[in-house]
Amino acid sequence: MWIILHRMNKSKIDRQRDAIRKACEAAGGQVALATKLGISQSAVAQWIGSGNIPPARVPKVEKITGVSRHELRPDIFDAK
Repeated sequence: MWIILHRMNKSKIDRQRDAIRKACEAAGGQVALATKLGISQSAVAQWIGSGNIPPARVPKVEKITGVSRHELRPDIFDAK
């Protein structure tokens, strides 16, 4: 049972990582996104590693990149 739940969670995290990568690409790369947000590139790299953007940053990332908040953090911004 744990393996199934672990795989489900990993899949969710992988989707969020993909959304963060998509946002980086739309912004022109990690450095460009970080610069537009006024944060370090290493912070953006950490988001990719963890699969999570801090909730307070999501609206601005969405505005800058056009990647939906529902893609970036579906655990918080439910698309219902």
